Amino acid sequence: MPIQGVLGRIRFVQKSLDTENRRMAERRAAVLKIKWLSEIETARKGTVDHVEKDALFWRKVLQESYEVEPDVVLDFIADEAR
Repeated sequence: MPIQGVLGRIRFVQKSLDTENRRMAERRAAVLKIKWLSEIETARKGTVDHVEKDALFWRKVLQESYEVEPDVVLDFIADEAR
């Protein structure tokens, strides 16, 4: 698959969600899944047209998670920025 070369990997590896709480783990997993999907979409398009859409998405996620898990979302935003 051509995007594997762009991504530099064949698959996404499961990461620890650092919690035993199922509801918190589901929220964290959802953010991680979106991050991976964003990486895949970026690799497919090969452009930065997605940047504005991603920024608006992360802003919305951060606003919605502010009272619950803002640090997790901020970490993902930092990863995305890198």
